[in-house]
Amino acid sequence: MTTIGLVCLTAGCAKILGFEEGVSGESAATGNSAGAGGAGASSGKSGGGGDGQGAQGGALGGNGQGGALGGNGQGGDGGNGGKATGDAVWAQRFGDASKQEPFGLAADTAGNVLLTGTFDGQLDFGGGPLKSDSCRDVFLAKRSGTGTHVWAKRFGGVGCNDGYAVATDNNDNIVLSGAFTNEIDFGGQTKEMSAGLTDCFLAKFNSAGDHVWSTSFGSAGSHQYADRLALDQMGQPAIAGRFGGSVNFGGKNLNSAGKNDIFVAKFDAGGTHLWSKSFGDVEDQIPTGLGADSGGAVVLAAYFYGAVNPGGGQVSSVGGADMLLVKYNSAGTFEWKKQFGDAKDQLPRALAVDKADNILVAGSFDGTVNFGGDDLISSGGDIFVVKFNAAGEHQWSKNFATVNTQKNTMAVG
Repeated sequence: MTTIGLVCLTAGCAKILGFEEGVSGESAATGNSAGAGGAGASSGKSGGGGDGQGAQGGALGGNGQGGALGGNGQGGDGGNGGKATGDAVWAQRFGDASKQEPFGLAADTAGNVLLTGTFDGQLDFGGGPLKSDSCRDVFLAKRSGTGTHVWAKRFGGVGCNDGYAVATDNNDNIVLSGAFTNEIDFGGQTKEMSAGLTDCFLAKFNSAGDHVWSTSFGSAGSHQYADRLALDQMGQPAIAGRFGGSVNFGGKNLNSAGKNDIFVAKFDAGGTHLWSKSFGDVEDQIPTGLGADSGGAVVLAAYFYGAVNPGGGQVSSVGGADMLLVKYNSAGTFEWKKQFGDAKDQLPRALAVDKADNILVAGSFDGTVNFGGDDLISSGGDIFVVKFNAAGEHQWSKNFATVNTQKNTMAVG
């Protein structure tokens, strides 16, 4: 049995989601929701704290705008005259004997919480049970800042469907990304139909959860997954994901060179293609973080094997999985890239962009890694947190460890 847990911490409401399966499982305390092979970023804005009580700020990141678990963006402002304590305000659990997995979390301007993921069986957030009709379906649930049920929706069809990432814009519209097989119904005039094995989707809803637009991308005999999502200040979504075969987001065809190649695509607020690109080789490349800065530039975190060229020339993995950080401007033009690694694995799990366009990345690593300061030496699966400025220059970096390995860092902000 897998169930969903949701926790809110003091004013400003840092959101923590996680999985529970049996006695162990994964919980997300500081990091990028990594379900489905690095899938499920979340996004949105963090609520500021009220005067006299203080705020948690956007403690766990949020795509483009700020504070939500599992995503990329800018943290919210703290309140005046008080101090956040980090004490739990509320905690909730949802699930049945089947499997339910949360992958993305966001908050809107009013402090409401948006949660997405995948489920089979039945899932009741307080408005009546949602029932999966297939192997698994997407859920999207909205709760108030105090944890009260607002609404919940299920999206599915005859195939397997996953909600990986959610974001909110300045008008509290909601953008959702993920993957599906066969067909999926978001409430528009027509269903989204898969062109191949697994297609990726991008969908927009208003604050009441009503369908605004939706679109999907794929090709015959291949897989496409929209793992990461970020919104810029204009509400323009960018997605990053893995794909095989070929995919077209509205520009030219992107063709995979091997196993999992990485794509990055950006759209306007109405879902029209702005730009898209891809890179990879015969080995695996996995996107794990995506953010947008104040000028609409897109920053990608990933790990890779083999040799890749995201722009500016080829880089090769030193040994295991190396960390890659890439920035494209608002028009999709390559700006810079950074690679970090040694013979072991360096795995970024979360990326956030702050109000000054600095970039925060968190993840886990073995061996030794140097982000531009001192060497960080792992005692075995340590967590790292590193800050770069907008030009990709190292500001500071730290690592943390206990007697157990720390592989599941899931958000930063």
